[in-house]
Amino acid sequence: RNGLVVENNASVILAAGNTFSNNTEYGINMYNGGSLNMWCDAQLTSPTTISGNTEGTIHIGSGGSANLCNLTLTSPTRGISAGTGAVLHMRNITITNSQKEGVNLWGAAANIDNATITGSAKEGIDMGDGAILGISNSTISGGSKQGIQANMGATLDMNYVSITNNQNDGVALWGAKAGIYNSTITGSTNAGIRLNNGFLSIGNSTISGSTNDGISSHQQSAIHLGGGVIIENNGSGIGMHNSTLFQYD
Repeated sequence: RNGLVVENNASVILAAGNTFSNNTEYGINMYNGGSLNMWCDAQLTSPTTISGNTEGTIHIGSGGSANLCNLTLTSPTRGISAGTGAVLHMRNITITNSQKEGVNLWGAAANIDNATITGSAKEGIDMGDGAILGISNSTISGGSKQGIQANMGATLDMNYVSITNNQNDGVALWGAKAGIYNSTITGSTNAGIRLNNGFLSIGNSTISGSTNDGISSHQQSAIHLGGGVIIENNGSGIGMHNSTLFQYD
């Protein structure tokens, strides 16, 4: 089943040089208050390897928590997933060619800094059911669907993030809200940012090269366009469909 299970308030520290591979469920699975921490500096000289696990690499279930750093995941079934009530911190993480989402957050709270998520077969990051994500200094590119998709009351805070060349929307907000600052969204096959019953506040950011709208707003969405926003070279600039509340500085 799982390579490592951490449950019922147990705590594990990953030092260096560990391998979790070819397990029929997850490489590492934690829940019911189980927690996992990594020795970050040790990973630089002797990294942890997690590969070939059928369900995915790391899953944090209800009440679990994980602090992950200096980790590279190549061609996982799913990169990293976290469920209701879980807490996830990621720093210096690379996830390449995930067969599903790079990161899946469902009702979890997460902070991501300095991550690279490329070539995901589904969304780079998929979040829903009230999930909360703060992401900074990161790149999400080359996915087969949205760069980031937020659903069902999720909240996204994005700062100094590059979202490029994804095969649908760069960011999609479905009944979700987002603050996007100091970021670039380029080369989206559909819209740069799409809202359905969503709220967007954006400032000091560039949206360019989208096949359709730079920002496409539908079904009683609201947009606050702050200073320093550049929307250029898209199929059209801002498309407001149905009932949209629009405010700009």
